Amino acid sequence: ITTCAAVAVAKAIELNSAKEAKIKWVNDIFVEDKKVSGILTEASIDLETGGLKYAILGIGINVFPPCEGFPEELKDISTSIFDEQDRSGERRSKLIADILSIFMKYYKDIDKKPFFQEYKNRSMILNQEINVIKGPNQVLNALALDIDDDFHLKVRYSNGDIEYLNSGEVSIKKSTTKED
Repeated sequence: ITTCAAVAVAKAIELNSAKEAKIKWVNDIFVEDKKVSGILTEASIDLETGGLKYAILGIGINVFPPCEGFPEELKDISTSIFDEQDRSGERRSKLIADILSIFMKYYKDIDKKPFFQEYKNRSMILNQEINVIKGPNQVLNALALDIDDDFHLKVRYSNGDIEYLNSGEVSIKKSTTKED
C-alpha cells in the first residue's frame, strides 16, 4: 500500500506541476533533490486468518511553503510543490483528487502490483552509494543494487555481503571532494 501510494503521489505531483518526482525507498517523495512528501502505513493482521484486518495510510505533502519559510534545519532538505504565489485551494484539491484517482486505479489490482515498474523507475537510490541506518550507532555503507518484486531493497555492503531490506532507513551518501 505504501509503495502504491508513493507512485500515486509522484505521478500526481508531475500532473500538477512542472516538477519531476522521485522516490527514495521506501516511502519518501523528492522533488529537485529535496523531500516534498512522506508516507506512513499502519496495519493490523488478523491472527486467525493471517490476512490484513485494516490499513491506515497517512500521506504528508508540502503543497505550499510555510508562510514564514522552512525552518533553518529543514530549508536545505525540504521543499514544496507549489510556490508562494500559487497558494490556492483549487490547486491543492486537484492534487489530492489526482492522488486518490491514481491510487484507486492501482489499488483495485494491488495484488498484481501494476505500479511496480513505475516505482522502480522512479527510484532515486538505485545504483547509488547509500548509508543503511541499522540503529543509533550503526550506519553501514552499501550500494543499492535493486528493488525486488516485494519491494525489498537489495544492497551490497562494503564488505561484499548482500542483504534484502524490507524496512528501515537509508540515506544517499553525499560525495565528498577535497579542494586543493
